[in-house]
Amino acid sequence: MDLMDFNKSWYDNFSIENGILDIPYEQINKERTRIGFGKYGIVYKTTCNLFGDIAVKEFYINDQEYIENFINEVRIHNLARHKRIIQFYGISRDAEKKLYYIVMEYANHGTLRDFLSKRNSMDLKERIRLVTQISEGLSYLHNKLNISHQDLHTKNILVKNGNIKISDFGKSKCFKHINNFSSNKIFNSSSFTLYKVSDIHSLGVIILELSNYRKTLHKEQLSSKICLKEDRLEIREKSRMISNLQLKPLEPVYLNNDKKSYIYSYDF
Repeated sequence: MDLMDFNKSWYDNFSIENGILDIPYEQINKERTRIGFGKYGIVYKTTCNLFGDIAVKEFYINDQEYIENFINEVRIHNLARHKRIIQFYGISRDAEKKLYYIVMEYANHGTLRDFLSKRNSMDLKERIRLVTQISEGLSYLHNKLNISHQDLHTKNILVKNGNIKISDFGKSKCFKHINNFSSNKIFNSSSFTLYKVSDIHSLGVIILELSNYRKTLHKEQLSSKICLKEDRLEIREKSRMISNLQLKPLEPVYLNNDKKSYIYSYDF
C-alpha cells in the first residue's frame, strides 16, 4: 500500500463511519494568518467557500500516534453541539504533504487571555457573565458528554462577539461509560472523577486570572495528578481555616438592575 492509499484508507473510513463532512482542500483559501499552536498542530485564520471566515487546525501526520490524536480530537469536536463550544464544521486534507485539518468557526476576539489583556477594566457583572459562560460549557462537557477537557486555560478559551467558546480538545478524553460520582468521592480511584476535578481546578485558576487581569501560574505544563496532589493539600489547609470562620448570611450579587437575576456570595 503506497502513501496515497494509506492516507485515503484511514481518513475516508473515519469520515464516512462518523458522518463527518470532508471539505475539499481546494475550497480552503491558501492565504492564512497564524493565530495559535499546540503540541500536534498550528491554528490559522483563513476563509472557505462554504463557511466564510474559519479557523483551521493543521496537523502533520506521519505515524500512528498523530493519526490517533487527530481522530480523538475530531470525534470530540463532532460530539459537542453547544453555544459555549467552538463550532466544528468538518475536516480536510492535503494528502500529498500529509497535512490534515480540523475546520472550525473563527472567534473574532481571539483567546480569553488576549481579550482580557486589551481591556483596562471590567465590572463585576461582566466578569460574572464570562465565568458563567465558561461554566456552562464545562458543565455540558462533563455532564452531557462525559468529556474531560484536561487543558483548560485562557489560551484555550476563545471569545466571539464578546461570548465564550471553549476550544482545543487535543488532550481531552471521552468517558462514555463512567457514571458521575457524588462530591464526597471526589478523590476516589475513578479516572473520570480525577480528570473532572482537574478541570474544576483549572476553572478556579481562570477565575483568578480574570479577576487579576494577568497571567497566572496555573501549571499548564503539569499533569492533572500533580495538580490534584498539590490542591488536596491546599484544600485541607483552607478547610481548617474556614472551619474557624464565622460566616454571615449569604449576600446576593445582582446581575440585572431589576434584581431578578442574581447569585449569592459569602460576606466574611
